[in-house]
Amino acid sequence: MREGLVIRQVFLVSFLWLACFIVSPSLSAAPFKWQNESLFKALEQEFIRSKSLTFENAMHQFDSIEMKGRKALDHLGYESSIMPDMEISELSEAQFRMGAIAAAHPKLLKRLQAFTTAVRQRVVTLAHRWQADTQHIQQALYRLIYGGRAAVEEAWIQSGSAALPELIHLAQVASESPSVVIHGVRVHSGDILLSRAGAPTSALISRGNDYHGNFSHVAMAYVDNSTHEGSVIEAHIEAGTVISSVDQYFEDKKQRILVLRMREGHPKLTGNPDLAHDAAASMYKRVAEKRIPYDFAMNFKNDRKLFCSEVPFHGYRGQGVDLWKIKTVMSSPGLRRWLADMGVRYFETLAPSDVDYDPQLVAVAEWRDLEVLKADRIDNAIMDVLLEEAEKGLSLGYPKYKMPLAGVVKLWSRVQALLGFDRAIPKGMGTTTALKVNALMEKVFPLLRERLVKAEAAFRERRGYLPPYWSLLELADGIVHGSLAELKPYLIRE
Repeated sequence: MREGLVIRQVFLVSFLWLACFIVSPSLSAAPFKWQNESLFKALEQEFIRSKSLTFENAMHQFDSIEMKGRKALDHLGYESSIMPDMEISELSEAQFRMGAIAAAHPKLLKRLQAFTTAVRQRVVTLAHRWQADTQHIQQALYRLIYGGRAAVEEAWIQSGSAALPELIHLAQVASESPSVVIHGVRVHSGDILLSRAGAPTSALISRGNDYHGNFSHVAMAYVDNSTHEGSVIEAHIEAGTVISSVDQYFEDKKQRILVLRMREGHPKLTGNPDLAHDAAASMYKRVAEKRIPYDFAMNFKNDRKLFCSEVPFHGYRGQGVDLWKIKTVMSSPGLRRWLADMGVRYFETLAPSDVDYDPQLVAVAEWRDLEVLKADRIDNAIMDVLLEEAEKGLSLGYPKYKMPLAGVVKLWSRVQALLGFDRAIPKGMGTTTALKVNALMEKVFPLLRERLVKAEAAFRERRGYLPPYWSLLELADGIVHGSLAELKPYLIRE
C-alpha cells in the first residue's frame, strides 16, 4: 500500500474514531487539570540550574528527591483500602523534579525510568482495592502513570541521548497462555497491544478527550496452541476486523507499543488459568470464519460490528471479564460540536488510552522510538491548541466549490468497492466529513506543523535547549492564532 494512501486512511480513522465519545452518566465529566502550573514553571528553572551543576552535585539532588519519593512509595501499604492522596501528590512531584534533573544529566535517565516503573506497578496493584469514587481513582492513576511517562520522555527528548533503550521491560507477569517472542518480548495469547500510529492525526484520537493520552490504537495478540505461531487481531476502517501476521502489524511505523497482560491473582484467572488465551481464541475464530464490519457508530455495547478497542473488549467480555473499567468522558462542548458537525450522533466509547489505567492489567513492556517521539510531541502540541480553540468557536471548513467534486469521488468510491479496491472515501463517511478531513490533512496540519518545527528550532537556538512542553504549547498557540487568516476557509471562527 502506498504511503500516501496509508496516511489518508489514518486521517480518516482519526475522525471516525472520535465519533465514539459519549459522556458517561456515571461520572461528573470535566477535563483533567494538573493544577501544578507553579511546579511546571519551576521545573524549567530546575533544569537550567542542573545543567550548571557537576554530575556529582546533580546526582546528590536527584538522590534526595528519589529518597523522599521512595518513602512515599513505601507508605502505599498493600493492606490499605484508603487512597493516599498526600503520597500520590508527593510521587507526582518527585517524578517531574527527577525528570528535570535527568534531562540535564542523561546518566540519570535509567534511574528515572526505574522509579516511574516502580510507581506505576505499585499503584496499579493497589488501585483495585481503594475505596474511592471512579473519577478520584482515575485522576490518581492518570497523574502517576501518564505523568511518569511524560517525565521520562520529556527528559529523554530534551537530552537527545541514547541513554535509554527503545525497549523497556516493565514487569514479569506469569501467564498460562501460549506465547511467542516478538522483537525481544515474550508475548502471550490474550495480551493487549496499545500503540500510537505515526500519522499526525493519531494525536487527535489520543488527545481528544478529558484525559489526554498516549495511544490511538488497540489490538489483541493470539498465539496458536499447536503451532505457536503468533498473530494480531485488529479492526481497520478499510477492511473491518482482520487477522494480521506479526510482520504486518509492525509494518506501519509506530511511536510506541505497550504490551498489557491480565494481572496475576485476578479472581477470574483462578477458575480458568487459560482465560486470556480463550478470549483471544474466541475472537480469532470469529474473525477467521466471517468478516466483521468496522463499527463506524462506535457502539461498544453491540458486537455485530467492531472498532479497534472492541476486539479485546468483547473477547474478554465473553469470558466474564469487563475491561476498560475507566472509560473516556468527552465534556468539552467545542470538541463535541466538531464531531456533531461531521454527523456524529452517538457519544460513548472505549478509547485506547483508557485501558492503560485499568487496574486489572499490568504493563509488561514498551517499545519507543526516540526520533519519532519528537514528532509525536509536536503533533500533540498542535492538537492540544486546536482543541482549545474549538472551545472558542473554531471549526473546520472547506471551499464550497469542492463539494461537487467530492460527490463524484464518493460515487467513484462505490465503484472501487465493487472492483475490490480500497475506497477513496470509506463507506459510511459523508462528503462533508471527507472534505473536512481533507482540510485538516492537506492544509491545516501541515502548515501549522512546519511552522512549529521552525519555532522549536529557533527557541533552541536562543536558549540552548528545546522548549519544554508547556513552552511548546505557547509557541503552538501563537502559530495557530497567527495562521487563522491564511487558513480560511479551512479553519473558520463561528
